[in-house]
Amino acid sequence: MAEPVQITNSEGELIFGNSSNMVEGGGSITVAVSTTAIIAANGQRRFAIIVNDSNEDIYLGLGEAAVLNKGIRLNALGGSFTTDGTNLFTGAINGICVSGSKVVTFVEA
Repeated sequence: MAEPVQITNSEGELIFGNSSNMVEGGGSITVAVSTTAIIAANGQRRFAIIVNDSNEDIYLGLGEAAVLNKGIRLNALGGSFTTDGTNLFTGAINGICVSGSKVVTFVEA
């Protein structure tokens, strides 16, 4: 059996992993040609990562609708965005892409 993943910040504090006060979740979302909710706002968020698992660029909107060619660009085939202790964002994260039906994976803690 694999060991659970634990991520710490530069001070050695646990920001993802086994902790009773963290919300843990993850999965995948299919992003559409219109703004698509990827991760809902979460005031308890300490860490989140979104990875573009598709062959097309995806754009993120933080706390607002995602718009093509604006905001944070996730390059095709593995582009990623991380929010954690150094750049923590607890609002909603939305995505959009040109052709629709493109998948991102995510983890939130």
